[in-house]
Amino acid sequence: MFNTITNRQIFFIFVLMLTSYSVVILPKYMAVSAGTGAWIVLLLTAVVIGLFTMVIIGLNNMFHGKTLFEYAGALISKPGAYLLTILYVLYFFYVIVLLVFEQATLLKANFFLRSPDWAFPLFSIPLFCYIAAKGITTMARLCEIIGIVFAVTALSVHIIMMFEGDINRILPLFNPQEIGNYAEGFTKSVTPFLPISLLLAIPFTQKNSKAKKTASFRY
Repeated sequence: MFNTITNRQIFFIFVLMLTSYSVVILPKYMAVSAGTGAWIVLLLTAVVIGLFTMVIIGLNNMFHGKTLFEYAGALISKPGAYLLTILYVLYFFYVIVLLVFEQATLLKANFFLRSPDWAFPLFSIPLFCYIAAKGITTMARLCEIIGIVFAVTALSVHIIMMFEGDINRILPLFNPQEIGNYAEGFTKSVTPFLPISLLLAIPFTQKNSKAKKTASFRY
């Protein structure tokens, strides 16, 4: 019997994967590349990534209890499945390095000003590996607990920011002359959505038949 997760846990995995760090770095990238039209870029990115997410969830629901490597052979042959898995592993290492580096930058800039850069991966990677070794079910339960606290805190902070902000700072909402900048901003906005590929390594069961609704609600 394989480990399973619920649709609610999938929702909070989405919340943490897509917002826990991107809400820190994304505004800067968007302000520089897309300016006040960043909201357009983010909406378009969410639609595109949402469609990819629907495809992934659809495949996982077609092959219950299997991950990408296990069902890829039935779709693109075994050699293709091995090649796809190698590419996925390399891509996953890229994401890990990116997130650990960004995490170290964030922690050092805000809390540990005098700590050396190597100290953050030295302590965080063993912790992350320990959590991963406990299995997807444990990780999903942890995301569910942390996700609730994070969602409530983030929502409260953003509500306060809405009342404290000045609407003139985000005008004009759309400038036709900056469409080229919006296209450049799209390339910057994709990176925070990359962890959504973690779904390819999560086996689904009959319990997750309505996971598309969960994903749609998240977006």
